[in-house]
Parts: sequence; structure tokens; C-alpha cells
Amino acid sequence: MGIPTEILKFFKISNAKTDASGVIRPFAIHDLFKEHSSSTLKGVRLEYVYSICKKFEHEGLLISAGTNGTAPLMNQCYYNMWLEEDLANYGAYDFLIEGFLSIRNNFSTAVMPIVVQHSETGIIDIGTSFVYQRNLILTARHCVENMDYIKILKGTEVVKVKRVLYPRNRKIDLAIIETEDGALNNIPFFHFDKGNVLDDVLTLGYPPISGFDAIQFSEKGTINTMYKASIGDIVGEDISYLDGVDYFLINARVKGGNSGGPVINKFGAVVGMLTQLPYDMENPDRIDLMGFGIALPTEVIDNILKSDELDEFATENTLDGFKIVEP
Repeated sequence: MGIPTEILKFFKISNAKTDASGVIRPFAIHDLFKEHSSSTLKGVRLEYVYSICKKFEHEGLLISAGTNGTAPLMNQCYYNMWLEEDLANYGAYDFLIEGFLSIRNNFSTAVMPIVVQHSETGIIDIGTSFVYQRNLILTARHCVENMDYIKILKGTEVVKVKRVLYPRNRKIDLAIIETEDGALNNIPFFHFDKGNVLDDVLTLGYPPISGFDAIQFSEKGTINTMYKASIGDIVGEDISYLDGVDYFLINARVKGGNSGGPVINKFGAVVGMLTQLPYDMENPDRIDLMGFGIALPTEVIDNILKSDELDEFATENTLDGFKIVEP
């Protein structure tokens, strides 16, 4: 738990003191330093703490309660009306303050490359996967289906797999990979959240770069002038004209190897999974150069995970990865 979360917890209204007349007296920043002077805030500058409080205030997580003295920073008082312990333990409030770099640093090991060999052509290709629960990896179905072999890399190690599950609705481009016990030890796993139009988002993935091995790229996107969107924003949300499955569009600059990778919000939660790139309307053989990515929302993924509308496939592990065994 980082400094931002500690600050938010300190200002919970349930921690405020009540005076003799029954009036609730909120804590001030100087109370925070007094309480944590020998631990969390040792050596931390006042200006840094104040900037965190202002960011939380902007997000509606702290409410200013005025000052209780003449020092404008030290005597600034705040209330926190709500704090979700699950989000606090996940690190969501720290991610909110520290930004996407903190999210990338925390979850970089949870986003792994998938190296595959196509059955028909023998071509070696790459995709992306991410850890959702302690023994579950999610990716796009088209990244693993009908491949001669599949290799998920945890650093230099090959992840051992128990089975693969696909939605019975083949239009949903999702594969659920269950690993052997302990295969994902010491790797953080993502929480899910709902994405909203104009949310800031981050993508992590392994686009194919000529001359390089699998390298993880992070992308916040570029400004989309047509929609006047901010950097990395979700810019559209609709029913796909392709297959009737819910998707949303992001203006992050993504490539084919990003398929199966997570779309992450400012709280560090996955709001969708990249599945494809749109094609040029005038030339269907060309990928649209506008830089959009098409993502499957987590609501769709979560509904599939909770349903029994799944087909199970056994796997055979080898030294180089695994194969999916047809029933």
C-alpha cells in the first residue's frame, strides 16, 4: 500500500474526531504528518502530500473542509466519504495518483507474449496474453486456435497449461487458458472494471517488430482530432457491424501482435481485451491506418467466464510450449 492510499485512509470521515459539542472535526494535513511522522511520511515533502490531496479532491475522493489555522497547506482539512478496501488493497488509488507508468511497472510481468506456429503455413507469429486470476490467462481466440504449437513465455520460462476453453459463440474472440498449479506464482493478476467513453486507457502488448525478439510495448494512444478525444481515450462504443458482438474502439496505436492484450484504465483495472484492427473501408485487404484498436469489453468476458457456454479442449505440454488436442 502506497502513500496515496495511506493518505486517503487517514482522511476517512469515520476517523474524524467529535468535539464536546458533538461537531465532527476533520483532520488536517498537519495531523497526517504527526500521525505518520516516523513511518509512511518520513522524509516526504509537504508539497508532495498536498498535491496528492488536490488530485484526490479533483477526482471526488477527498472533500475540502477548509482550514483550521493560518498555514494554508499544513492546516488544510479533508474528508474522505468512501473508500473501497478491495480497491485500496489492489493499489487502485496509488495507480490513480502515480499514473500509467506505475501501472506498467506493476503489471508488466502479468502481460506475456504468445508465440505460435500456424498449422497451414508454418509461419511463426506472436500475440499477447494477460493474467486474470491466479491460474487463468486470457487472450484472443484467433491467437491460439488451429496452431501447430503455442508457447506462453513468463520471462524465459514456458508456462505449463492444463486446458483451453472457448466460448461456444464463435463470434466472441476469446480464449481462456488454465495453467498448471504454481505456473503463475509471483505474478500479479488484473481486476476487471467497466470502460466508459473518454476514459484514459493504456495498452500493453507485443507487436511484431522486425529484427527484434518479443518486446513489450505500452501505448497511451494519440489525440484523435475527429472525435476531439484526449490521449489514449476510448472514442467509440457500439455494436460491431462485423458480427453483432459488443466492442469498443480505442485510438491507441496498436498492431497485430497486440491481439489478446489488455486495455487498462487509470485504476489499473482491465476494461477490455484487444481483438482486432479495423480494415480500410475502401480497401478491405488493408488495415485501417487511422490507428484504432477494437476491444472486447470486460462485461462480455466476465459473462462468458461465469457461464457454462464453454467448450473445453485438453492440451499436451512439450518442452517448447503446448498443443491443443482436438476432441
